[in-house]
Amino acid sequence: MRLHCLSLFLLLAWPGALSAAPLCASHDVAVEVLGAGGPMHAGGRGGSAYLLWLHHKPALVVDMGGDTPAKLSAAGVEAGSVPLVLISHLHPDHVSGLADFLWGEINAPRKTPLALAGPEGGGDGFPAIGDFLHHSFDKGGLYPRMAGLFDGSAFALNVQPVSVRAQTIIANPLGLTIAAYGVDHGPAPALAYRVAGEGFAVVFGGDQTYADPGFGHFAMGADLLVIHAMLTDKAKGDALTHSVGLPDDLGARAKEAAPKRLVLSHLMGAPEGSANHGLWSLSDIGGVKTRVAEFYSGPVELARDGSCYVVRD
Repeated sequence: MRLHCLSLFLLLAWPGALSAAPLCASHDVAVEVLGAGGPMHAGGRGGSAYLLWLHHKPALVVDMGGDTPAKLSAAGVEAGSVPLVLISHLHPDHVSGLADFLWGEINAPRKTPLALAGPEGGGDGFPAIGDFLHHSFDKGGLYPRMAGLFDGSAFALNVQPVSVRAQTIIANPLGLTIAAYGVDHGPAPALAYRVAGEGFAVVFGGDQTYADPGFGHFAMGADLLVIHAMLTDKAKGDALTHSVGLPDDLGARAKEAAPKRLVLSHLMGAPEGSANHGLWSLSDIGGVKTRVAEFYSGPVELARDGSCYVVRD
């Protein structure tokens, strides 16, 4: 009896113990939030990353933070089963899990090709996605034992560098229409992605200032729009706004896009007492949500690790 009570307590006290995988995988199209946080991982949130379930199978992953490979496993995704990875930009919280993920694919061993798309270089300290991968995993790189990714002895890794200067269609093995749109994330070349299939569209806005009305047009009419809400109104005038958006800008773009559902993710918080604590969204997440809702009249939801958003049953 004590054991049963303890098990029940753990399930209630630790939401992560209840995997969202059965819920998401049971729907024809759904987005599972693998991580809803960012650097500093406030409240234990994972690095922002997303899994698209399509026809009850894992179809693609957007970004690969340090904890994303473990989150994929917890979601019921087996090594070798993800056909496509989309990288928004090369900040560590979005790519630091690539080494772990690819090493797992090598050891599985993966038997099918993996497609991977990411931005071309151009910013100071930001190489093109192909160069980043070679510097990381090729002979002479950080992990030279993974050089089989490039000579074909591991598995076929098909890399597509994507321009941030023009809207680009991403080649993919899924029969989807996947468009990439360059966004302003300060010095980091960065991309938003629109994933469309028969009767649905999902947009991942990623890290950006959200000051470009063109993004609102790119995201227009999506069934689900995921945007990154890192700041509060107190950040107005701060240098952070040169890279990430204020609630007003998020709301304005959401109003233009008019998605059926809006999700705020990449929620951030700094330790109490730090000089910039009040600038980050989790210091006043209710205020951030309210401010966005002043522009966008549809449902505004806050992402949580493991959240599942059903796009089509």
